[in-house]
Amino acid sequence: MLAEGVDNRTVAGDYLLCASVAALNQSEEAGGIQYSPESYGKQLMDRLDLRCFPSSLGPRVTDKQYTLADLESEAVHHSRYRVGFDSKNWHFALEVVAATDLNDNGQDDWLLWLVDEAKTGNYRNYDLLVAYDVEGSGSIQAEPF
Repeated sequence: MLAEGVDNRTVAGDYLLCASVAALNQSEEAGGIQYSPESYGKQLMDRLDLRCFPSSLGPRVTDKQYTLADLESEAVHHSRYRVGFDSKNWHFALEVVAATDLNDNGQDDWLLWLVDEAKTGNYRNYDLLVAYDVEGSGSIQAEPF
């Protein structure tokens, strides 16, 4: 765990790839991905519970509004593997970088890169998250890996 501080948080973004490779090395071969949505980004936008991991959005989520789709004030956009928003002062993005079975239970898990940056000021947060057992239609829970 890195000590808090702008420089340390900025450097953490450079090591997301290393952390992802280490996580994949811990997983067993999945034997083929079972769950492959048309848009991982749309699934994250609609189903990811933002209350489950630390981010700048924490103060904005409630028990009734806790997904990116619920953030009506932001122009949330998604692509095949990514969801995010950009405003005048903020950049927030989540990207699925791997789908595998990390907990060896036969269900697909996703490795996610979190990028959470103030465009003015010095807030920076970069993290590798894991979302276990993403199949189905309920909420997706993610946590720091």
